[in-house]
Amino acid sequence: MDKKKSDSNFSALRKRAEEIIQGSSVDVPDNLSPEDARSLIHELRVYQEELEIQNEQLRQAQLDLEKARARYFDLYELAPVGYLMLDEQGIILEVNLTATSLLGLEKDQIVKQPLNRFIASDTQDTFYLNFKKVLKTGAKKVYEMKMINKNGCWFWVQVEMTAALKYESQDNTYRVVISDITERKKAEEIIKSNYEFKRRADKLESLSILASGIAHDFNNYLATLQGNISLARIYKDKPDKVEGKLKNMESVIDRTTDLTQQLFLFATGGTTDKKKVYIKKLINDSVHFALSGSNVCCHLSLPDSLYAVEIDEGQITQVMYNIIINAAQAMSEGGAIHVSAENFIIETPENENLISLPEGKYVKISIADEGPGIPEKFLQKIYDPFFTSKVEGSGLGLSTSYSIIKNHNGYIQVETEEGKGTIFNIFLPAFTQIDVANTEEKDIIYGSGKILIMDDDKEVRSFMGEVLTTLGYEVLYACEGIEVLEMYMNSKKYDQPIDLVVMDLTISNGMGAKNTINKLFKKDPEAKAIVSSGYANDPVLNNFREYGFKGAIKKPYNIKELSEVIYGALKDIDH
Repeated sequence: MDKKKSDSNFSALRKRAEEIIQGSSVDVPDNLSPEDARSLIHELRVYQEELEIQNEQLRQAQLDLEKARARYFDLYELAPVGYLMLDEQGIILEVNLTATSLLGLEKDQIVKQPLNRFIASDTQDTFYLNFKKVLKTGAKKVYEMKMINKNGCWFWVQVEMTAALKYESQDNTYRVVISDITERKKAEEIIKSNYEFKRRADKLESLSILASGIAHDFNNYLATLQGNISLARIYKDKPDKVEGKLKNMESVIDRTTDLTQQLFLFATGGTTDKKKVYIKKLINDSVHFALSGSNVCCHLSLPDSLYAVEIDEGQITQVMYNIIINAAQAMSEGGAIHVSAENFIIETPENENLISLPEGKYVKISIADEGPGIPEKFLQKIYDPFFTSKVEGSGLGLSTSYSIIKNHNGYIQVETEEGKGTIFNIFLPAFTQIDVANTEEKDIIYGSGKILIMDDDKEVRSFMGEVLTTLGYEVLYACEGIEVLEMYMNSKKYDQPIDLVVMDLTISNGMGAKNTINKLFKKDPEAKAIVSSGYANDPVLNNFREYGFKGAIKKPYNIKELSEVIYGALKDIDH
């Protein structure tokens, strides 16, 4: 029977029976025949049975409703995540027990409150930005933020926010699901700290390998300098021979400067800014530095026509160190490393060996050793963090190198054969123009003007002052920033202005160049200054114009370099 028809008949029968039982307006004859009475009794019994069936159905519906409520309580109220409903203003309309437990509050303390009341101030922007996107698009947003419980303690949550179905009388409502991820975040911090510790340990490991070679080279340079000084004194009456010894000393100082620069790059990682670099010198310097004092020789093939590349010098230098040191360690009994570079063009992206690189021009650097090679079972793991086949070491060298090259949009390729050696090929994207070294000899530039020298080293002040006087400048001296400010303002007061200030970046027990120039600009926005330092990789030196300086010069320097920087700063010429 059709369910609707059955329900309709049953309702009519029940109504009629109730009217008869209650003596309602239904007409019941006074004198019923036996047949009519039996029929009526039968009909009433049917009504009674139907009522009992209906009551049983109602009882079953009530039981089902109770079970549904219990399931709802388990699934919603006791869910492992917090649920909240928001209106368009971010006001909380509903919250489950898990969310109240996370916040340490009762429901009536949370409902009708703005959600941002329970969000840590430093992640409020994250909430507003994502809520705004959900309001606009209705699409789900997943993000992380910090919330605050009733004790004022914050905890990390992952948030899933999306538009919800119509809620009661609200047209637009938004569902927010929060999961406590505080322990996960703590674990991530521990892993991050351990990784950083391992990374530093790896650098120290490499540095310890280099230390003896560096000391060896420095001692050789010092011995050469000492010898030339002694000979120059002997030849003091023979100008030609003295000139020769002075040139020898200049050459040694240049090599010492290069070695110091490489040590700075290795120790600090260099600057964080990429810039256009002529890669040949970097490769050459890195290889010689990494092999200082080792029993491994190196054969270089580096053409002058290599493309220029845009790189972070410190990071690419670190890559070279890591691979060269690994190669040297693989040949404990000595041997040769072959380092070459060439311009390389990828014309098809389907190139099976360079599948992850797009078409274009690259500089390919190859580093080949004569070691035992890498076992095939290790090839898939060599770039994994902390993997190493060495007895000692953190195993971060190749992992770090892989990450650096990838961040430069490049690629590392390894070729190896057990018993015959390993080749690492590094591909770096290139500029289209050829960048060759500028070998043009520069002349000393003479000039005029008043220059104030600020340096806490008396010998440096004396040397620089003598050089600048020789170049034609009038020179004043200061030990630190406060003295510079006083002297500069006095010079303006007495109409004898200082044209340029040469400032040392770091001053012991005093104000250095960075703070001094800021204070100087407040007194005279037109002031001109250059910065000088032995910390060759300090960001102030590498981006001096961003700090207000007209030029920068790295110690040690010669008279030609100083004259060029001074002249360029006075004339405000880029160099």
